[in-house]
Amino acid sequence: MYTNVVIDFLCAREGFFDDAKLVFEYCFSDVDGVIAGHTVSNLFYILQKHYHFTLEQCRTKIKNLCTLFEVADISKDVVLAALENEDFTDLEDSLQNECAIHSAVDYIVTCNRDDFAGSEIPVVTPKAFIGIARGK
Repeated sequence: MYTNVVIDFLCAREGFFDDAKLVFEYCFSDVDGVIAGHTVSNLFYILQKHYHFTLEQCRTKIKNLCTLFEVADISKDVVLAALENEDFTDLEDSLQNECAIHSAVDYIVTCNRDDFAGSEIPVVTPKAFIGIARGK
């Protein structure tokens, strides 16, 4: 799952929270969710800097997140593959993509599908993922 969906859920972002909540619920009960290792540090920074969470709030939320989701490793091979992937101009997106590949996920769930046009893994919005998870 991409960082923006996690932020949508944790920060209850208007217009995005409901779908993000359903994605989280499916990951809690029916599917195995995966977040990229670097998502953890990105979230910590974003939650403190832009959403004014306290240090303790960040720690608690991220600990909870790590109990719900698997965390994909950021290895040297993943970083090098991300740097060499010319289908991506944004390193963070490329890292997300490479973590997804190395974790053998079925989908990348993000609100920013256009950022992953070069991905070999199907990229779906939270709403589309919910439809897939419901079998629709």
